[in-house]
Amino acid sequence: MIGRRLTNGGWLIAREVDMTDGRIHGWADVLAFDPRTETLLIIEIKTQLQDLGALERQIGWYERQAHRAAARQGWATRRAVTWLIVLDSVEVDTAVRGHADLIDHAFPARADHMLAVTRRVERPTGRGIAMVDPASHRSDWLLRTRLDGRRSRPAYRDYADAARALGPSRRGES
Repeated sequence: MIGRRLTNGGWLIAREVDMTDGRIHGWADVLAFDPRTETLLIIEIKTQLQDLGALERQIGWYERQAHRAAARQGWATRRAVTWLIVLDSVEVDTAVRGHADLIDHAFPARADHMLAVTRRVERPTGRGIAMVDPASHRSDWLLRTRLDGRRSRPAYRDYADAARALGPSRRGES
């Protein structure tokens, strides 16, 4: 869904990008590149937030490897920024609020700014965090967290609730 939204906005997308260097292996969920601004988005997608320290180490690794990974795609990047996109759930919302100081420090950019970047209205200013509802068709597909003044309830209780709601039986598939 995230890749589709960015592709529809003119971004080039690579999924599950190998970030291997020597004996250390990792795969970034999504790299998105805007050839007009030479901006690279390193996107990590999480349905749960359990170990923020491990997440920061993982993201730091991706940031160190991103320009080489982009070059392998044939992309000449001028700037790169990392975004954490999390499931719109009560479980994640509770974790974000519980770690508000860390989130504010580690991910200062928010959904409104991130949307403006995807629309090429603003340039990225740093790591960002936003929520997403995979079933939503809203044009403002990146959602604010409660740290940013959001008042509406999250779409799901937790990952299991989202999996049930988005699973094949709900879409009439077998």
